[in-house]
Amino acid sequence: MVSIILDGENAWEHFDGGGRPFLRALYRRLSELESQEVRVYRAGDGKRLLAVRVNNPVASHDTYALSPDGSQLAVLSDSQIKFFPVPTE
Repeated sequence: MVSIILDGENAWEHFDGGGRPFLRALYRRLSELESQEVRVYRAGDGKRLLAVRVNNPVASHDTYALSPDGSQLAVLSDSQIKFFPVPTE
């Protein structure tokens, strides 16, 4: 799991090159991933509802989305969007 969390507005301006060298290196490494796992947790109690392994993930922060009602997960893999039902229990 990789998390990049910055506290505060405009935090990148304090990094060399505005953070661009770091982000380029990060996305280069992410593009080398063979798979990733996307998990959905229930906010109320933290119960994991779904885990989906994605082969050949796209190196982007926009590779998955949860439907507004939380019933489906959409995942981008290669050039296809795959849909997965999210269990309620």
